[in-house]
Formats: sequence, C-alpha cells, structure tokens
Amino acid sequence: MVPALLREAEREGLTRYGVSLKAQLLLACAFQGRAEQAGELLADVRRWARAYDSPHHGQIASYAAYLLAESGAATAGGGSHAPLPPGPVSDVMARHAYVDTVRAALARGRTALARAQAARASLHGLEGFSADMRLAVRHARALLAAHDGRDDTGELFRAAAEAATAASRPFARGRLALDHGMWLKRQREMAGARSQLRFAHDLFTRLGAAPWQESARAELRAVGVRLPGPGAIAQADPGRPTLTAHELRIVRMAARGLSNQEIADQLAISPRTVASHLYKVFPRLGISSRRELDRALQELGDHT
Repeated sequence: MVPALLREAEREGLTRYGVSLKAQLLLACAFQGRAEQAGELLADVRRWARAYDSPHHGQIASYAAYLLAESGAATAGGGSHAPLPPGPVSDVMARHAYVDTVRAALARGRTALARAQAARASLHGLEGFSADMRLAVRHARALLAAHDGRDDTGELFRAAAEAATAASRPFARGRLALDHGMWLKRQREMAGARSQLRFAHDLFTRLGAAPWQESARAELRAVGVRLPGPGAIAQADPGRPTLTAHELRIVRMAARGLSNQEIADQLAISPRTVASHLYKVFPRLGISSRRELDRALQELGDHT
C-alpha cells in the first residue's frame, strides 16, 4: 500500500507527505530487519532531515539505523550507538526509543547515562503518558535492575508485564518477553524462561520481525526447546491449553472488557494478582493482547 501512496505523493509534489510515508515505511523495515529495503529509505529520510533542518526526521533515521544495527544489518553511517542523544523525554521520538536508549547505554557500559535517562523519565512523569509508555518505563527499570543484579528484578519484570497487558505496541511486548525470558534463563528458572521465550517467538513471527524471531529461537534452543522449522510459530503448550477454574473466570471477565480493577473488585483480589494471572495465561493461549481473549476462549470451546 505504501509504495502506491508514495508514487501518488511524488506525482502531486507532496514532499513532506512523501517523506512522512517513507519515514513510517523505514521504521517498519527496521522492525522487521529488512536492511536492503531500508537502505534507500534511510538515505532519503536523512537527506530530508539535513536539507530542511528537521530534527524529528533525523531522530527517526537514527532510531531506524540503531534497530537495523541491533538486528545485525549493516547501515550507512552506522547505528550501533545510542538511538537518540539524551534529551527531553517529552519529545515523541525520544519516548518511542526510550527503552532502546537505556539498553544501548547499558550495552556500552554507560550505566550513569542509563540511570540519567530513567531519572529524567521519572521527573517528566513519562509513565503516565500512556499505556505504552508505562510499559516502556517499567521495562527500562527491569533492565537496569537486571544489569545491577538487584533482588527485585523479578518483581520489576512482573510489573512491566502487568503494563504490557494494556499496551498497544506488540513489538514492545515481544521485546519485554524476550528480555524477561533471557533473565529467567540466567536465573535457572527454565519453565518461566520457556514460556516467555515462546511468547516472544510467536509474536515476532506474527510481526515478521525476523531478527528478533531468530534471537528468541536461539534462546529457546538454549533452554531445550526445538522448533519444527524456521518461521514456525512456537506453541506455548502441546495440545489444547488448559486453564484453572480461577484463571478461566478472570479470562472470561477480561474478554468482556472489564479492567483489572473491576475484575479485582468482583473477585476480592488485588489488581496486580489479576494482571499476574493474565500475564501467565497469555503465552499459554498463544495470544498477545486482551483483544484476542474472546477468540482464544472460542478456540478453547468456551462460549460464555
């Protein structure tokens, strides 16, 4: 669809509209690790950013180059550095790349920079911007705790997973599950690691995010899971998944659109307990969001 829109935009001379389309297509290619398609788009977006002094498009290009480098693709001008320079987290691209900024700083041994980004996020109330940013902030906290070897790392990953149930960006949910699974593997909690890594592999497969799918696949091999072939979607459990009666009650209520708080009020449990149950159930059902719960129940033969 986008190439057709681009041709129309170029015929009508809508250069700003055209470069916006190219920027969005560039990000899609970066998420999927499609270096060949991304190369020309990356050059075009960078040229526009320089010619029209557009920091926003320059930041999109930097973030895309970073993602491509993370996926193992070579890009003109590099991209292995932090995706964006430290700046106000109120900027839309800084928010979009927040977890990657923290991750890149930790990978380069710049722990102080990673902590400064987290402090800036707290100062600006980034967690309250949206469900997606709540996930990003909590994910970054878990990464920092894992880097420092803190005792509360598991709790922070669970808090991020709670936020993930309401987030709208599947790529972000997949990367959280991948990081969580890798951390669980290091803790020798193999059952939990397999569950998270299978969930990540399934999600990346559905998104066509091949480099991250392969990362999840490699991690699954390391915990003793063999998948049938490249591109196959891992199933969380052989055969039909089973739920306890309590889990089924929670899933039915969530499928009807009730919030975690509303479910907790009716069942006399805490909202965090509700989120924890959904977090554990999603991978077993092979889904990644609440919107898929109704379909999953039907596949289980539950039509309540």
